[in-house]
Amino acid sequence: MRREETGQEIESPTFSTAAPGDMKWCLQLYPNGLNGQMKGYLSLYLWCVSSYFNPVPVEYEFAVLDERGHKFSVKRCFERISQGYSSGFERFVDRDCLLKSTDRLLPNDKLTIYCEGLAFVGSENISSPNKAVAVNVPDCDLSQSLRHLLVSRRFSDVIFSVQGERDSRSQNCIGCP
Repeated sequence: MRREETGQEIESPTFSTAAPGDMKWCLQLYPNGLNGQMKGYLSLYLWCVSSYFNPVPVEYEFAVLDERGHKFSVKRCFERISQGYSSGFERFVDRDCLLKSTDRLLPNDKLTIYCEGLAFVGSENISSPNKAVAVNVPDCDLSQSLRHLLVSRRFSDVIFSVQGERDSRSQNCIGCP
């Protein structure tokens, strides 16, 4: 693993989203922490390089991928990020933990970071009474249906016997655990 100083950054190439507005993003990784308090951790951030929408509500997930492509140290966040700002985790993963699992988490001395995000770029105001939609909710007769199921022994698949005196039929799928 590289030996960057604390606060030294590695920046990913810029990537774009499929959402309207031509948003551009990059990842910022600090292999030995963002600052002295984070030394010994990988700090990882999602940086909003450019966006038509400001701020952008974003839901994202970071993870380290192991040699089989399985996620390790998954972190999720929902944040509003403005152009020129970032959001992330100052203690994304413990550096010692990575180094102890080099064969699994750093195959061929390479760290693979997984990032998946969803930008919310549109909304519609439906608070106006003119746009309210009436929804008919049917009456709930679940309790009657369950009562009928228990009273009629037609579909019972379990028989409970209490001290040999009384047998009671029931349905296995709705019995208590």
